[in-house]
Amino acid sequence: MPFIQITFFEKTGDVASGYELRNRANLSDLSICVNEASAPTLGLQADGETRALARTTQPLDPRDIERLVETVARLKPDFVLIEGVALLQALEVLRHRFPALPLILDMHNVESLLMAETDRARLPRMLRPVADALNRKRHLAELWADRRAVELASMVWTCSEQDAALAKRHLGATTVEVIANPVPDWCAATPMHGHDTTAAPVVLFVGHLGYLPNRRAVTRLCRTIMPALARHEPSAQLVVAGRNPSVRVMRRVEEAGHELIVNPMDLGPLYARATATAIPLAQGGGTRIKVIEALAVGCPIVATAKAVEGLGLRDGVDYLAAETDQDFARALARLASQPALRAALAEAGRNIVTTRYAAPVRRASIAGALEHLRA
Repeated sequence: MPFIQITFFEKTGDVASGYELRNRANLSDLSICVNEASAPTLGLQADGETRALARTTQPLDPRDIERLVETVARLKPDFVLIEGVALLQALEVLRHRFPALPLILDMHNVESLLMAETDRARLPRMLRPVADALNRKRHLAELWADRRAVELASMVWTCSEQDAALAKRHLGATTVEVIANPVPDWCAATPMHGHDTTAAPVVLFVGHLGYLPNRRAVTRLCRTIMPALARHEPSAQLVVAGRNPSVRVMRRVEEAGHELIVNPMDLGPLYARATATAIPLAQGGGTRIKVIEALAVGCPIVATAKAVEGLGLRDGVDYLAAETDQDFARALARLASQPALRAALAEAGRNIVTTRYAAPVRRASIAGALEHLRA
């Protein structure tokens, strides 16, 4: 059952983003499900000379469009997987040139809703109620792009039941399958978390530091959460790890006296050092792979409801919930002083990964989706 995966062009080297992680897992798991050892991935490039119809889409290089059509015509795949609404133009071209070809749209996020949420968060709190009116034209363009992509697709994949419900309710999607985000491969080779109880507490934050919600989380950790924790645990240290930090982010972490690790090659040792990972996200879409990897290596999690959205985690059983700075400080202080609580959360996290996110579970979901596609 041959297929083709369509993505945006990715740099070579180590996996560095959630988009790349999911794309590579999709390719690997699909290849196993259909017994196709050499399925091609076409990495398309944006056309920098053409204006996008919406912020969530990218015009494609005309040469790549020709290459896409030629490749599909030559290989005659049973289906094509398109990785994200940003590739709307690829969906348009393929549906026009190959009307009967099954097209799967993998919605990494419900982009129109995510952009609206982010725009609201950018404004001062008193202006947020009018954010939608101020950005109405852009939001309508992004909603149109999402709906058009869903209309063109034969099937939509989302990473959570919550996103599936949003796609149905807001975008008119009818054939939706939930394919969970993957557990990063490095987690399997990492010893289970075992924080040194004699060492000073270490709070870890991992994420792409060019992403606005992550930058804001780092600011909050440095300015308010860690000072609040210091009143309980004066020796507590924050470690921030991620790629593409701005000068402002680097300065903020340094001035607060904490540690910044840029473009970490191996996250395993960082989780091993950590007492817990703190994730004070206020915006974002999809499901956070940083949460899944922490669960997989048994690192206790303190997080907002937004950070664990769509994952079905239970407060006090699988993670500790926190919304205010004092909530985070108290939860992190509890973990620093209660090894038994850390161990219980670690065990629960590993069980969740085994039952919901392990590769065999994910492949079973993909196999089921393909059965529905063929039906």
